[in-house]
Amino acid sequence: MNYKYKTMEEVALTYTEDDLMFALDLMDMDFEETETKEVLAKRLVETHKGHLNEIFHMASYEDLQALEIMSKNQGHFIDGDVLTMFKGLFPDNLLDLPEDLCLLAYRDNHDNMESDSFVSYESYCSEEFLNLFTEYFNEEKKALAFALDEMARIIKGSLYYYGAIEIDDLYEIVSGKYKELNRNLFKTVLGYKHSLYYAYETEMLNDKEYIKNEFFDNYHLLNEVKQWKSVVGEYKGYERDELFEAGDDLFIEDLEAYKKVESYFKPYFEAPEEDDEDEDEDEEIDFELEDEVLFGFMMMNTVELLQRTLDQSEIIGNFLEYFNFKNIELANNGLTLLTNYVNNLSRWDNRGYSPDELHRKNTENNNVVPMRAYRKKEDK
Repeated sequence: MNYKYKTMEEVALTYTEDDLMFALDLMDMDFEETETKEVLAKRLVETHKGHLNEIFHMASYEDLQALEIMSKNQGHFIDGDVLTMFKGLFPDNLLDLPEDLCLLAYRDNHDNMESDSFVSYESYCSEEFLNLFTEYFNEEKKALAFALDEMARIIKGSLYYYGAIEIDDLYEIVSGKYKELNRNLFKTVLGYKHSLYYAYETEMLNDKEYIKNEFFDNYHLLNEVKQWKSVVGEYKGYERDELFEAGDDLFIEDLEAYKKVESYFKPYFEAPEEDDEDEDEDEEIDFELEDEVLFGFMMMNTVELLQRTLDQSEIIGNFLEYFNFKNIELANNGLTLLTNYVNNLSRWDNRGYSPDELHRKNTENNNVVPMRAYRKKEDK
């Protein structure tokens, strides 16, 4: 089998103008929105050729694995083959970066695939790019990519627990988990890792740079962070594995307890009714699946709102409107279960502590009795 695409430009031209502009933006390159597809494609190809090291640092370990397989298979790659080969351990965003950079051409096999097949796409990379990128397929580079992926996950995990954090404090946390990490490598991870592209924002406050969770501004102002420090003290410490797990986009804190809450509320859920005028008579809808999806979304969204905000009464009230309990006792039991769960979740305004943990922490500090009290007792 020969390469389907010889040059990088051939592959780039399979994308739209918007795709090409997005790729140039990812590479932090200037362009004019009025430029033709051909001009954008040429500009992108030249950018890729001059920034191979940057592409390596943006790529994940899985990206390198997949691209290496392509290099051994004349640029050809079938998603399902690799998913099977690696026993489904690849993340859902496999090949997101090469696709976002317009380095892959696709053929959709979805209409032809068997219902139980993993195969959804055939991907093709150009011979030109794979020849240029071969030097990054050695074991040393792949080991570095794996370590950088872990560092990026720990950064995401830190942002999950802390919300917003001074960049120097974030460096101390991450470097404490990786002794080999230095400032330059830390900046490389923050600046290039594609897995962090949507995960954080930066903001300056009083000449200090802060890294914020992508959703931080939905709930808080950055100047609140100093207030939290004066009230709570230092950040709660987490182990490397805890931060790594929290860096997963699908992470649910205290999953076992969450499932108990979910199981309790699910039988009483009643999806809102839709107007007949809004329904398409020709469209068959699986209502059971839609209800399942709606319930799951409501559960996760409600928990996140309760975890991030202080005024919870309105949130709980809106949530309970979608449930039909047979009596008040059942409703109260569910509310207690939900409240207990949320009180054991970390909060940004608690510097990573849960409300229950912070209460125990403050109680322990207040239980210290001065020695003078004992002396006075003895004197009596």
